[in-house]
Amino acid sequence: MNFFFGVNQGDIQSKISIPKFQNSGKFNRDNLLYSASIVNSKWFVKKEKTEETESFFKLKANEIDNHKIFFIATDQEVSSYFSNNVGEKLEDLNTFSDTAPSFRCNLKVFKKNNGYSSYQSEYPYVMTKKRGNILSSLYLLTNKNAENNYVLFRNIFHMPTNEEFKIYIVDVENQKVLFEENLKSNYSNLIKIDKKFINKNFYIFTSDYLGIPIYLSEKNGHLSFEHTHPPHTYILNKNKYEVVGKLKKKINEIINK
Repeated sequence: MNFFFGVNQGDIQSKISIPKFQNSGKFNRDNLLYSASIVNSKWFVKKEKTEETESFFKLKANEIDNHKIFFIATDQEVSSYFSNNVGEKLEDLNTFSDTAPSFRCNLKVFKKNNGYSSYQSEYPYVMTKKRGNILSSLYLLTNKNAENNYVLFRNIFHMPTNEEFKIYIVDVENQKVLFEENLKSNYSNLIKIDKKFINKNFYIFTSDYLGIPIYLSEKNGHLSFEHTHPPHTYILNKNKYEVVGKLKKKINEIINK
């Protein structure tokens, strides 16, 4: 099962289109669109009344905030796990969106009266059960020539908590922490990146929580929006997981000096 998310912060807003069909073209006409948000330290699930076509659920900017997540399920599946639409944790309700290639939504980010960019996104349920560290290069998808660079870091955790955790910018070569900021779990965190941090030796690194880092650049009203792949996908070596593990250990040592 997959969850979907957007961002709504200042003049940066988003729209989401979620398909009603699998990659093979198969539909389940009983599926509905639901949102989940944290209310009084529990998950509150709500059926969304949004624009629909024959093939898509379409969420507008005013239906999206940095807290809320979305998923597709049947009424029966929701009522089986959530009593009166309230639950203690997120559940893996169905396998409809467990497909290969991955079942994804279209996440469109835009600024009013300016350009937009889209990203094919999903947040797998299995990822909501895990904690750990995210390591991502700041150099690959940021742009020194852009007017503004941001990192959208979205965490979804199965427990209904908005705990604080750290994101760091680390200079690996000189073994220094250059920047740190508090993020929130179960939230779309948008962080502006200073141009001085765009360097091939600089990485972002999170403590305690996993998430999806997506990079947004803006120039002359135009936007570019894309994510990096996990670092092991760039290493052509059978020991790639060991290499990444050592790098994460090194960064942890830099942070904890």
